[in-house]
Amino acid sequence: MSEIKVDKFSKRDGSKSVGADYVIDGSAKARVSYNHNPTTTIRDSFNVSSHVDHGTGHTQINFINAFQNDGYSVGAMGQHSSTNVIISGYYGSGRVTVTGIRLASLVASGSSYLDVNYAMASFDGELAQ
Repeated sequence: MSEIKVDKFSKRDGSKSVGADYVIDGSAKARVSYNHNPTTTIRDSFNVSSHVDHGTGHTQINFINAFQNDGYSVGAMGQHSSTNVIISGYYGSGRVTVTGIRLASLVASGSSYLDVNYAMASFDGELAQ
């Protein structure tokens, strides 16, 4: 495999530059936009291989390239008609792994799970070598 080694990336005209560490460590390593109502469909993604519907409000997102450990961060949001929704990692045995995570969507009051019309998530962390 070819490798490019640089300390920073710059625009051709030199007006802007950013350090390689920022690009390598500070960029989202996976993202997904999906529907879960009426069926689970990935609308757009990066580094996502597949998804699994685990019932009302529960979606498993699987990654193409694994993370180095299961300590990666997740930022997610969703919308269901006019209902405020909270989306979070569904923690428990086997729910967060280096190759995927189960996301749960809940009514903002926390009273029940629901299938969202639209959901988006971004995953940040170090990918495995």
